Amino acid sequence: MKRVNFKFKSMALVLLALGLSSNLWGGETAYKTALFGSSYNSIGVNNYSSSWSATNNSFTVNLAYWNNNNNGWSYIKAGQKNTAYVGTITTNAAIDKAIAKVTITIDAVTAKNINSIKLYSGTSSTTITTEEGSFAIATGAQSVTISSPAINKYYKISADCKTGSNGVITVSKVEYFAAASSAYTVTFNAGSNGTCSTSSLKEESAGVGVTLPAATPNTGYEFIGWSTSSSPTEADAGAAGDTYKPSSDCTLYAYYKQFHMVTFLNNGAAATGAEGVDSQGKKKYYHGEQLGTLPTVGTMISCDTEHSNVFQGWTASQISGTQSSAPTYIDPTTVVNDDNIVLRAVWAAVDTSK
Repeated sequence: MKRVNFKFKSMALVLLALGLSSNLWGGETAYKTALFGSSYNSIGVNNYSSSWSATNNSFTVNLAYWNNNNNGWSYIKAGQKNTAYVGTITTNAAIDKAIAKVTITIDAVTAKNINSIKLYSGTSSTTITTEEGSFAIATGAQSVTISSPAINKYYKISADCKTGSNGVITVSKVEYFAAASSAYTVTFNAGSNGTCSTSSLKEESAGVGVTLPAATPNTGYEFIGWSTSSSPTEADAGAAGDTYKPSSDCTLYAYYKQFHMVTFLNNGAAATGAEGVDSQGKKKYYHGEQLGTLPTVGTMISCDTEHSNVFQGWTASQISGTQSSAPTYIDPTTVVNDDNIVLRAVWAAVDTSK
């Protein structure tokens, strides 16, 4: 047994000497890594005041006040002899995973010429102002752990250099580590206008999402879908059957729309021939919706072969049969706020013998 342990330790030492990653033993793996050198730099600069970028595997960081010696270095340096500068390394785009830790590899540093090395985050490229912590001003891999990791954030490293000498800090790598993925639980709040038999769902595995259930609405309401807002005005999370991918344990709220049934009558009976009207002579309108373009009924042939009763429109007046004078027609901009609107077809005799 001792021999096996000796071999294992010897192999580990050899691997480390070769520069192989400790990830072979389940160590951390950076989700994004910024590297520098001729293969990564957008341009070569030989000063400490230019702005440029570096890209590794489609991941780009923007740099200001860092020198790359005209692409002659595989690292970068900041700090000027005669001027105090803040060298920044900023992600070009938001990172689509929640970052839990950022590590910079500092190859050399003159600590007395550095005020601070800080990490900031933000939700847009112009608002990277939330301070996440300070890196140690020392050589080696220095890290800042982010207390509340979140997706789609930008990150900026700020090295505040005093005057003193050129190149007071040397950095060869920046690594961004994603938070451990979790399978999240979505809780469903059906609210007071309906019910839902599914109280919650948990992802089968991290990132796959859950299939949204349907809610059963109360009478007079239609279930539209699920909202991330406790006061929903839209189904921004999706409709029943859609896949919703949460970024944390969360609650979704049922979004309903109240509706009313407007009744259309034709000579006292249900106007079942009217466009959009059901077999009971009713048409659905959402609460607060205008009547808008009203359905038409068509032409009713009179017993008099020289005349036809032609549909004229709809009225809310109590009428029956053909009108000898034009009634007051319903205004299409009338807002539907209850179920008490009853509209009746108006007909007029038209001479068809000519």
